[in-house]
Amino acid sequence: MADFFQLLARIALPILFIISGVGGFMNVTGIANMLAAKGFPQPTMFGYGVAAVEVFGGILIIIGFKARWAAIALLLFTAGTIVLAHNFWDMEGVARAAHQTQALKNLSIMAGLLLIAAVGAGRYSIDGRDE
Repeated sequence: MADFFQLLARIALPILFIISGVGGFMNVTGIANMLAAKGFPQPTMFGYGVAAVEVFGGILIIIGFKARWAAIALLLFTAGTIVLAHNFWDMEGVARAAHQTQALKNLSIMAGLLLIAAVGAGRYSIDGRDE
């Protein structure tokens, strides 16, 4: 039963990243504009990189191939989004509350990714053949 639950969690967790990443590829300008406002050089290139990390990292976790490494990559990416996009500590009022909620949701997602990094992809995965 635990193996089945682990599979369900491994499928559900990265769906957000895949959908967001596909959206990023379809509208890289939105990501690039945010990165440019933060002072990133080559924001369009970084925008495509962000979308790629989300899509490919999510797919790797779903199929369970190099899932530990993909989880670590998405964990670091998610931590970066808290700092870059949800920096509630620099905000006030409604914006602060909204971004604090988003940051805390990201922290919860990071906890799930940390579990995958710690325990691996599980029995029903490509990596499961080696664990």
